[in-house]
This record gives sequence, C-alpha cells and structure tokens, in this order.
Amino acid sequence: MSAQLVATQQRVAELTPLVKEANSLRSGVAKARRHADEAERAFEALSARAQRGDKEAAKVRKEWDELL
Repeated sequence: MSAQLVATQQRVAELTPLVKEANSLRSGVAKARRHADEAERAFEALSARAQRGDKEAAKVRKEWDELL
C-alpha cells in the first residue's frame, strides 16, 4: 500500500506542472479571444463609419494609419 501511495504522489508531482501549464494556456486563449472580439467590434465600427461618406472615410483612414 505504501508503494502505491508513493507512486501516486510521484504521478501527482509529475502532473501538477502540466495542469498549471494547461490552465495558463486556457487563460491565454481566453485573453486572445477577448482581444479578437474587441478588434472585430472596432473594425466593424470603423467599417460602418467609412460607408458614411468621403469626409468620414478620410477620418477613418487617418485612424487606421494611426493604429498601424
């Protein structure tokens, strides 16, 4: 029974860093998705503004240039 406990403890010790890494990756993916959603909303807003006319389109182009 003691050997089984030691083997289990060793396995947990091996898996703990992997669990932490997986959690970190999940967090990174969630953050990337939020950023992508924000970027998509910003793009859609700028695209709508660009369709309002030449004067507004010039403002949008300037904003895009500043973002790049």
